[in-house]
Amino acid sequence: MGLISKNSAKKWGMFFAFLLACIFINFLIKGLSEMAMGGIVYLDCIGTIIAAIIGGYFPGATVALATNMLFFVKDESSIYFFIPYTLLALAASDFYKAYKNKKTSFTVLLIIFVIIISVCNSFFCLGAVYIQRVTNFDGHWLINSLVTFIQDKLKFSIYGASFCSFLIINVFDISICAGIAYLMIRMIPDNLKNTIQNIGWLQKPLTDDQIKKISAKSTRKMSVKGKMIIVLTFSCLATAFAITYISRMLFLSYMKSYVFYGGVDISMADLRQIETQFMIRLISLCIGFMLMIVCAGMWFAKYHIIYPVNALEKAAKRFDYSDADSRKKNVENIRELNIHTGDEIENLYFTLLQTLEETMVNYSTMSQNARDLDMVQSGLIMVLADMVENRDSSTGDHIRKTAAYTEIVMNKMRDMGFYTEELTDEFISNVVKSAPLHDIGKIHISDSILNKPGKLTDEEFEIMKTHTIYGAKVIDQCLTTLPRTHYLIEAKNIAKYHHEKWNGKGYPKGLSGEEIPLSARIMAVADVFDALVSSRVYKDAFPFEKAMDIIKKDSGSHFDPKVAEAFIAASDEVKTASEHFDKNKLNNYIEMSE
Repeated sequence: MGLISKNSAKKWGMFFAFLLACIFINFLIKGLSEMAMGGIVYLDCIGTIIAAIIGGYFPGATVALATNMLFFVKDESSIYFFIPYTLLALAASDFYKAYKNKKTSFTVLLIIFVIIISVCNSFFCLGAVYIQRVTNFDGHWLINSLVTFIQDKLKFSIYGASFCSFLIINVFDISICAGIAYLMIRMIPDNLKNTIQNIGWLQKPLTDDQIKKISAKSTRKMSVKGKMIIVLTFSCLATAFAITYISRMLFLSYMKSYVFYGGVDISMADLRQIETQFMIRLISLCIGFMLMIVCAGMWFAKYHIIYPVNALEKAAKRFDYSDADSRKKNVENIRELNIHTGDEIENLYFTLLQTLEETMVNYSTMSQNARDLDMVQSGLIMVLADMVENRDSSTGDHIRKTAAYTEIVMNKMRDMGFYTEELTDEFISNVVKSAPLHDIGKIHISDSILNKPGKLTDEEFEIMKTHTIYGAKVIDQCLTTLPRTHYLIEAKNIAKYHHEKWNGKGYPKGLSGEEIPLSARIMAVADVFDALVSSRVYKDAFPFEKAMDIIKKDSGSHFDPKVAEAFIAASDEVKTASEHFDKNKLNNYIEMSE
């Protein structure tokens, strides 16, 4: 198997052909401008701007450096412009990104770009003039004319006049280059631009918004990008310093040999000037290469390390375990990254993908087991509640009806804006599940009291009241075995406090108002209402309307006013549920509502 596929080889071929074309554009248009305008402007950075805008830092810096290296063969003064032309490539890439992000208008960005680059280039031109002790510009009639004009009219020194002349020419030059580059970019086919822009990606390319989000993510100390910049910068600076120092020593050694042994007549001032020119050129060359190496290192790090790792971390962080479709989508999001760096990161990616696939399968199995266990628990609770209820010959479907009423009133309360912070989906589910256990304590009450056809004596009623305490104890025992079963906490509250009254005259603790748990206040209304509309051995069933009137009358004394108000507001749903149970048309209203 080859190192790269035919498709990848084709794309890389297009990429290098694009870089060569940009270098050729620099040479071609500069040559044409010299022929047509006699060198009034240089127009030698059009290809650099194109490469930087389409490809980014690394292609732009590569074209700038390669162009200047080739220019150096013909004109040694080109070596002074390794740095400004590399900076031009970096600036062009940044300004185009700002334009794409719509941070400001194209015209404003173009003006800022032209001014900054023109000032930068003018300073480097002035430095070259100063280092080479240039006092006239006979070789460039336009610069010479401008310098002479500024000296005569504004009385500037040679260097001040030179800087102003360079600035005027650079503004004109960079403006034309930027305009031509923009027009040429618009003529390049989109598929070629996409190939160049995506050549570095070793995964599914991210959008600009996605890159912005993962780039904005903070780290504990320093990002990989920051570390890479520091390491590369210091490494390049150390190398440049070593090369410069060694080259200087060799240069001085060579010059001394040349002067003393060759018998050349040269003054120390001339020697120092030659040494200065050599050092400046060498430093310019080293810094230019250093900038390109940093750009190359960052380009490599972004596509081989930073983007793959950050994209993988972001996709893994957004996992949603709520349902099977979401879990499947999680794995698909990871798979769609298609990381193919061919190194340890790719190995990590596929290992994580495989682990996640297996985890999702196991999670689905565990979720199904948990649902089955929950159904078993709910079924056992209902069986237990039925056993207690069957001992009371008068209650009928009391546990199922009260559970249905609690669900109706809680949904209505939430619609009406009552206790919305407490009435979460989990709370409602817990109350509905635990509602059948509200009379579980009656298992401790004797049949003679539980099924007495007449009115209970005071002593018997006191015994009957203890079913609330016994109920809480039974559920406490369940909680020791199933401590993480949250609905049993509400079951305990309901069993113990559903006979408390809003005015504090209930039992077993005489709690009042919101001291009573919300679940117990809800059950109080459901329990009393069902007792009113149901037949008992000691009474006939009340009509629906009369039962509702009693709930309304006892609002604020027996019942929480908000719970009572919601119950009355949901009277149509309550009546429907009551009639269904009475006619045995539904055995489980909760299953019907689902």
